[in-house]
Amino acid sequence: MAKKLLFSSVFFASIIGCSVNFWISRTLGRQIAERLVGKTDLEQLDRFIDRLSAHQSIFYIILLMPLSQDIVSYAVGLTRVNYWRFLVALIVSAIAVVAAYVYLGSSLLEYFIQR
Repeated sequence: MAKKLLFSSVFFASIIGCSVNFWISRTLGRQIAERLVGKTDLEQLDRFIDRLSAHQSIFYIILLMPLSQDIVSYAVGLTRVNYWRFLVALIVSAIAVVAAYVYLGSSLLEYFIQR
């Protein structure tokens, strides 16, 4: 029961946190990124994302999410990827990432308690 509650809490916190990061980047980040990276590079990134179909962009986001959900959320917010596509990829990725964290953390805790 405790693992399910922990999973649910961390899962929803991850979804909310990554969504906030996405919208911060979407709202404020493009102007800053253009200054740092350059408008041409961001336009190249947009063209690359535009060439991907909806399913491909979701697939690539799912593959990248476990590396760092925060960084990927900020980066995707800079692109033209639709929020709902991002959310689908985030939910799929968060299930795997959060499940791994909860399993690893609870297993380590049980191991050290039994010692």
